[in-house]
Amino acid sequence: MSTMRIHNAVGHLIRRAMQAHTAVWTEEVGTELTSLQFSVLNEVRAQPGIDQRTLGERIALDKSTTADLVARLVRRGLLERTRDEFDARRNVLRLTDAGVQAHAATLPFAQRTQRRLLAALSAEERAMFKRLLAVVIEASPDGT
Repeated sequence: MSTMRIHNAVGHLIRRAMQAHTAVWTEEVGTELTSLQFSVLNEVRAQPGIDQRTLGERIALDKSTTADLVARLVRRGLLERTRDEFDARRNVLRLTDAGVQAHAATLPFAQRTQRRLLAALSAEERAMFKRLLAVVIEASPDGT
């Protein structure tokens, strides 16, 4: 009978890396805002008036997950969603004042999370690690 060395398996390592990210995120940011919710706020902050479909594409989320995240952030008063005045099929997004404040308050901790996760790597290794992850993601069946 043949077996796999699970501790060297890519899926296992990716899962463990995600667990490490979640643990550090929770220590740095807390549980009030998830890293995915922060990604939404960050992208809308970078491009006020972005439509919901484009937002989902930019942060690599499917349509229903994007809609759910946006709805949650709207209910919490962090995002404002309105119909595009030129195309009623599109929802455009902007941060509310509370959303701007939440983003600004979270940003330094999100940045510190990144630094902590990659602290064991040299600058060259960090760049290579990110490049290699991007290659694996691009080569995946859905490219997300």
